[in-house]
Amino acid sequence: MTETLQSSSGESRDEILARLEEIYANDPAVREHGVTLGEAAEGHVTLHRDVTADMVNSHEICHGGFLFHLADSALAYCVATFGDTPVTRRADITYVAPARLGAHLVATARENAEFGRDRVIEVRVTADDELVAYFTGQATSPRR
Repeated sequence: MTETLQSSSGESRDEILARLEEIYANDPAVREHGVTLGEAAEGHVTLHRDVTADMVNSHEICHGGFLFHLADSALAYCVATFGDTPVTRRADITYVAPARLGAHLVATARENAEFGRDRVIEVRVTADDELVAYFTGQATSPRR
């Protein structure tokens, strides 16, 4: 027997992923920078990207701005799993270890708290399964 997991709003994982794919198709800031969608469920998302030569700095490691971009994008897509259209209100990142040329980056985002129109998201960025950055952020969904 196959069980279809549903969100608190009644959406299936497939419906959530379809919504994220629609957002992704209209998001050149993510799509045009080599970021791809991975897993998605309510309050959880993964994004992927490889470290390319144009991302490496004079220290021969991935520039932190690219790690921040990936983590912040994961925050936005995580909040979007709830059907919200978020903007980042606050963000903090700790760089734990270097990511090197050719490494496969994975940003795993999970919701930690919700209050009002805001959500707090934790993102762990790994390079070839080693933690390279820890990010926390607060997103808000603007009033329409």
